[in-house]
Amino acid sequence: MKMLRRALLAALALAPFALANPAAAQMTPEGTKISNVATVDYEDENGTEYPTVADTVEVTVGYLAVVDVTGPGTLTPNSPTTGNTASFTLENKGNGKDFFNVTGVVAGTGISITGYSYEGNPYATLALLNAAILADDSTAAGGSITVGVVYSVEENQGGESIDITLTARSHRDAAETDNDVATIQPPDQDGVEVTPDNQAITRFPGTHTETFTVTNDGSDSDTFTLGTSPGPGITIVSVTGTGISGGSVPLDAGESVTVSVEYKIDFTIAAGGTTGIVLTATSADDGNVDDTGDYDITITRPSVAMSKGAYKHDAVNDAADETDPITTGEEVLPGEVIWYKLAVTNNGDQEADGVVVTDVLPSQVTYVSTSADAVGWSISYNAGTGTVTGTLTGSLADGASRYFWIKVTVK
Repeated sequence: MKMLRRALLAALALAPFALANPAAAQMTPEGTKISNVATVDYEDENGTEYPTVADTVEVTVGYLAVVDVTGPGTLTPNSPTTGNTASFTLENKGNGKDFFNVTGVVAGTGISITGYSYEGNPYATLALLNAAILADDSTAAGGSITVGVVYSVEENQGGESIDITLTARSHRDAAETDNDVATIQPPDQDGVEVTPDNQAITRFPGTHTETFTVTNDGSDSDTFTLGTSPGPGITIVSVTGTGISGGSVPLDAGESVTVSVEYKIDFTIAAGGTTGIVLTATSADDGNVDDTGDYDITITRPSVAMSKGAYKHDAVNDAADETDPITTGEEVLPGEVIWYKLAVTNNGDQEADGVVVTDVLPSQVTYVSTSADAVGWSISYNAGTGTVTGTLTGSLADGASRYFWIKVTVK
C-alpha cells in the first residue's frame, strides 16, 4: 500500500507541468495555485475498511510570455507620398502582465521610415517610442497596444509590393519575439510634367528655337504624344528630341527628354506685340493625363528710319552749313558745293545690326568726298555707278542715331 501511495503522489506532482502548453486557447493565469488531493481507500483481508488516507500537492503557475504582432495587411498609398501610417497591433497572449519592446522596423527599397506613433503621440525614434511604452502601464494578459509606423513612399513605386516588418519582444522574457508585415502596394499611376510654365521671353521676328522638358512622373513606362499650339504670327518649323518619332516619345518612369521646338515669327508683328508657343504631352495609357509648358513671347525689333537733307556749303570751314538748309524749290547754281546729310535712327526696342546706307547720286552732281559723325562708319564711293555706300560697324542701339555727309558739286 505504501508503494501504491508513493506512486500516486509522484504522478500528481508531475501532472501540472504537462499542462503548461503555450498553444492552448487560454492559459492559466500567472500566480494561480493549483492544489491536487489524492486519496487511498483500503481494507484488510477480513473485509474491514480502514480510514481514507489523503495527500495534497500544490504548485504555483509561473509566467509564460507570448507576444503576437499583427500588421495592417496591404496598404495602397500613392507614389510619391509622405506622412503615411502603418498600424501594428502588439497583443499580450501570455498568462500575465507584460511590457513590449519594439526591437526593429525594416522597410524595403522605395519606403523611408520617418517616425512612429503611440497613443496618438508622435515619436521620432524607436528609443523614444520604447521609452513611452515602458512608461505606460503594463499590458494585461489578453490586452494589446497599437504602434504606428510613419513612412514615405518614394517616386516611381507604383505597382511595386514593398514590406515594412515590425519586430517586438517581451520585456519580461527577451527570448520571446514576434513580427509581422505591412505590405505597401502603391497603385500604378500615369503622370507627365512639361516645363517651363509661362516662361516670359523677348524675341525678334525670324526663326528661333526654344526647349521644353517632358518628364514621365508616373509610376510606369508610358508613351507621350507631343503637340504644339502656336500663337498669332508664329509658324512651327519642327519638333525634335532624342527618341521622338512621329510626334511621340516613350519614357520610363522618372525619365525626361528635352524637346526642341523650332519656330518662325512673322515680320508683320509689331514691336511690343505678344504671342507664344505651347507644348502639350499626353499619356498614351490614359488620354486624360496631360500637361503643358509654354513660352510667353513679347516681340522686340529694330525700326530704322532714315532722313536726308541738303545744306549749303560753309566755305570758311569747308563743311556743311547746317544753319542754311536747302529747302524744296530753292535753286542752286552750277559749280556750287552742297552737302547731303544721311541720318539713320533706330526707333524700335531692339538694336539694329548690319546697317548699310546706300545713296545713288543724281547725274547732275559730281562726288567730292564724305565725312562721318564719328568712328564706326565705313564709307565707299563707286564712280562707275555713282553710288555712295556707308556701312555701320557694330550695332545701332534702340533710340540711337548716326549720320554721315556726302560733299558734291553741281554740274
